[in-house]
Amino acid sequence: MFPGRHFFFGGIEHCVHQFINCRTTFVVYVLICVCGSFYVGKTKRSLMERVREHRNSIRTGN
Repeated sequence: MFPGRHFFFGGIEHCVHQFINCRTTFVVYVLICVCGSFYVGKTKRSLMERVREHRNSIRTGN
């Protein structure tokens, strides 16, 4: 995502303040499920590493 980009989530407008990619660390993120549920998380590790952990948890049922 690029700085200055705005998006709405939960009826609230959010703005990206800096460039973010899969290697970015210290990120607050939102995972949205097709069922309408969502998860808000934060990580010190890279976003790619954290998303991989979420996928593994879903795959193994943990």
